[in-house]
Amino acid sequence: MIGVRQSGPVSVGMEIRAQMGDPREAEIACRSVSVGERPGSKSTVSFKTDGDTLVAIVTAEDVGALRATANSVLREIKIADDAIVEIARRKK
Repeated sequence: MIGVRQSGPVSVGMEIRAQMGDPREAEIACRSVSVGERPGSKSTVSFKTDGDTLVAIVTAEDVGALRATANSVLREIKIADDAIVEIARRKK
C-alpha cells in the first residue's frame, strides 16, 4: 500500500508485510530488524508484528527516500529470515 498524507510537508508512506513461519519467528525477526537507527535520513521506519507477520511501516519525505528505505528494509527482513531458517536447519 502506498499513500500520500498531508501533515505539514507532503510525505509518502508504505506498509511492508512479510509472513514468517509462526508468531515466534515474526517476533524474532522484528527484534532483529528494529535495532538500527537511520541518522540523518529523510525517512522513518517502525516495525511491529501481527500474528505470524512482520509489519514495517515506512514514511519518507519523497519517493526517492521511500524507495531507498524500502529496499534497505526488505534486505534486512531477508537477512533475518535467512538466519531464522539456518538456525532451524541446524537444530534438526
